[in-house]
Amino acid sequence: MSALAKSTRRALVLFPVLSAVALTGLVLPTQASAASTQGGDISRTEVISRAKNWYDRNVQYSQSSYSYDVDGDHTYRQDCSGFVSMAWHLTSSRTTATLDDSAVSTTLSDKRDLLPGDALNDASDGHVVLFVKWIDKTAGTFKFYQEANPDIDMAYGTADIDSGNIAGLPYYNYKALRYNNITADAPATPAASWKLQTLVNTSSNVYHAIRKDDGSWTTFGNVEGQTGSIGNIRAVADAAVSDDTHVLAIGTDDTLYHAIRYDNGDWSPFRSVEHVAGQLTNITDISAVSIGTELHVVVVSNGKLYHTIRHEDGSWQDWGSVYTQTGDAGVASQVSIASVGGALQVAVVVPGTVRHAIRSSDGTWSSWGNVEGKAGDSGTPTDVSVAGVDGELQMIVISNSGAKQVHTIRHSDGTWDTFNSLSGVLGSGLTINSVGAARVDGELQATFVTDDGKLLHTIRHSSGSWDDANSKALTGVSGTILGTSVTGSL
Repeated sequence: MSALAKSTRRALVLFPVLSAVALTGLVLPTQASAASTQGGDISRTEVISRAKNWYDRNVQYSQSSYSYDVDGDHTYRQDCSGFVSMAWHLTSSRTTATLDDSAVSTTLSDKRDLLPGDALNDASDGHVVLFVKWIDKTAGTFKFYQEANPDIDMAYGTADIDSGNIAGLPYYNYKALRYNNITADAPATPAASWKLQTLVNTSSNVYHAIRKDDGSWTTFGNVEGQTGSIGNIRAVADAAVSDDTHVLAIGTDDTLYHAIRYDNGDWSPFRSVEHVAGQLTNITDISAVSIGTELHVVVVSNGKLYHTIRHEDGSWQDWGSVYTQTGDAGVASQVSIASVGGALQVAVVVPGTVRHAIRSSDGTWSSWGNVEGKAGDSGTPTDVSVAGVDGELQMIVISNSGAKQVHTIRHSDGTWDTFNSLSGVLGSGLTINSVGAARVDGELQATFVTDDGKLLHTIRHSSGSWDDANSKALTGVSGTILGTSVTGSL
């Protein structure tokens, strides 16, 4: 996010609300929690967990509506200061003007003393964010949760996670606050580690493996051995929703199927998406991503794009024509989608170029933009994959029949970096048939399928450096792999 965008993300300074009897827009909790009580001692881990609950539930920004906290016992205003009040488990929804009351919090003299669960607040700017962790303490970069006003920043409108710099706009002018009743975490079991859920497909089967946080890989397992056979596989996609991994695949009968790999390793059967979302024909590509607790899916059908949503309760939205909303981008061959700040961003390969559009959290779509008009010539694209990483869209394009591989970033202010070659990362002289990209613990991880049937893996770190791509053993895979898809999960 640009400094300018951050410096203008203000919310109105509200007067405290004394009663929440007539609640509007009420959002129900989805799980139980709480070791703390309102106004009592609370651990840093619980503060972050309470904030993440609103992020997972995709709680919408509002200066008048209230939402339950994770316990379901208390409600808080759905704006920036109500969000921090909820995370701290205060007795009421404070405002940016009253969060720094000495009865509630203490101002830190040095922002570099910030710890998880502290806050950065500016009453004059009318905004407050909840500190999550340092990205690079020396550089001053950090991650935070927030509720941001969509009337000021159209990229937001729900609880989201983002990054900033304590020395940059606007945070150099914010106060660092520590809740008076926050406590150090008691010794606990190790936190869940991030994983890269990896799919590869051959002409007949789809296989799944996990890259663990320590860099080790599991053996690839035949997904259809767990879910039931759907015939020859044309394309695959996956997306993590909460702790589960959702898998989409196009089968021999031209039907789109969906299955879930639960966090405990169990699988649901493959079931037809078209049975619940409507019939499509000639589906040739697919992409999926989670936004909050919902699964968004976009497919290429007869050269056009269609979009659906699987809701938290398991119901599916009817297919909607993307081109009806965005205008005709051209005959689509490949599609990739990502979540950035609660908005759905779509990249599509059409003859000679890659185009990009955004579906905002309110369901409205932008028109198509030509990526090459912003990022430069990528060649003749054949595949694309995108991922939302720290409020930005990262994109990898494969072009010139697989001989060229490039990377770019779309920043939160809408500007694009110039395409950069990945030959130094992947090696020269390679032909790439397929690419998959995902956000994993704030970094970009990507897999590539070569024309000689190898699977390459690399990581782009938050510093901008890349690991050299390494070939991964395809133990358990039968046949030559044709495609890949990845997603990050806990």
